[in-house]
Amino acid sequence: MLSLNLTKEQLLDTPQRMLDRQDQDELALSRREHRQESDGRRHTQARDEARERYAIEIIPLAQHDDYAKLAAKHLDIGTRRAKLDREQTDTVTAIARGMASFNKNRIEHQAQSIIDGSVEAFQGFEEMKSRSARLESEVKAHSQALRMLRDQMDSIKSDRSIDVAEAVRPAHALAVADISEACAMLLKAIRDEALIREIVTNAGYDSRLPTFQGIKDIAELESRARDYAR
Repeated sequence: MLSLNLTKEQLLDTPQRMLDRQDQDELALSRREHRQESDGRRHTQARDEARERYAIEIIPLAQHDDYAKLAAKHLDIGTRRAKLDREQTDTVTAIARGMASFNKNRIEHQAQSIIDGSVEAFQGFEEMKSRSARLESEVKAHSQALRMLRDQMDSIKSDRSIDVAEAVRPAHALAVADISEACAMLLKAIRDEALIREIVTNAGYDSRLPTFQGIKDIAELESRARDYAR
């Protein structure tokens, strides 16, 4: 609640400040989304460059005919299950909300039909309950079908993954060799950095040099070292 001690000018300025905060929030959100998009593009570009550099050519799993057919069935059945699930939810909701009044109106209508000599079959909530049970059964059957399809898809994916792993193993081995070489160079540089600081302290001086020992995150280590070397 606004204080009664606010001046007229402050009261008039309050909506503008609220708008300014909204603008700032929208600007911050826009910048965050832009950074995420930029990071995503850079990552995609780096992945494409790695694929080209190591001459990796693999067919996406979704483009294999057997997997694609199962995936299409999975999508179709999943869509139908979602529709059935919504129908069942609507039916159960209708039963819960209108059972008393619906039964009363239906009984009165059927009583009048008896009086008029045109007896109708007793229908109403029994039909809705039967419909709910049928929909529940169909949803369960569709869910089971989806699980069966997913098992088949996972089996194909597992088999294809073995083949793909063998296909890219030479390229992966080259990258791992680069990691090994880079780690060896990094360990040597870390030892040299520690020895230089030790030379200073062994000469009786305080070490006023930054330490890079104990940094476990490679990205942080690279960033701090780069900043210090500038």
